[in-house]
Amino acid sequence: MGERQSGQDPLASLRKLSEAGSTEVRELWETCLRSEKAPFELRAFSARFVCAAGERSLLPEVNALLTKRGTDARLWHGRVFDAVRILKDPSSVPFIDEALKLDEQEGLAIGHALTVELGVRTLMSFDTNEAWAVIDRVSRDPRPTVRTPAVQAAGLEFHRPRARALIARLLLDPSDEVHLRACQVAMFDAQNSKDRLVTQFGKSPCVDDAAGWLRVRPRVVDAVLKYTSK
Repeated sequence: MGERQSGQDPLASLRKLSEAGSTEVRELWETCLRSEKAPFELRAFSARFVCAAGERSLLPEVNALLTKRGTDARLWHGRVFDAVRILKDPSSVPFIDEALKLDEQEGLAIGHALTVELGVRTLMSFDTNEAWAVIDRVSRDPRPTVRTPAVQAAGLEFHRPRARALIARLLLDPSDEVHLRACQVAMFDAQNSKDRLVTQFGKSPCVDDAAGWLRVRPRVVDAVLKYTSK
């Protein structure tokens, strides 16, 4: 795309060009996607455009972005998750798994929570046994900073029986951080701003009475399990 000129946003330019849908534009996407010299942000956005256009032949290049490490790559892995979610090709699952293998420093950093949440939600959208095996691994990570965004993702996919089952299991997690978050996502639908289990409880006992968690937990678990069976 040449050198960036003052005041120009290459991503905005790419979005405008995408509306044309021409062969030249698709070649531009491919060039950006494959270029090791291009900023990772630009490659991630190109991946999104490529998958939205149904370019399955370029999926190996898109998947390969999920093996990249470093601050820039980690920052934009969520955009790549968005890309592979469009095609839902089984070949992406091992690459998502790889992206969700956070090293010790990454796993302890709160800043990587969104990477875990978006990755787990992407796997849930695949809804295959292979994808759920990866989710199970992530949700059993020894670090609460990894398990917490996993249950957060399950809350956003509450309509899925397996997501509800995951929440029910993590309601019994030994970490206060994890089981209280599981309670919050079980009780409250953040996407629609409403109480999910309002018929079970007048208001969320998890948020308002954290100290009494052991007292209310059996009722919360029971309520989530009833939803899981639907």
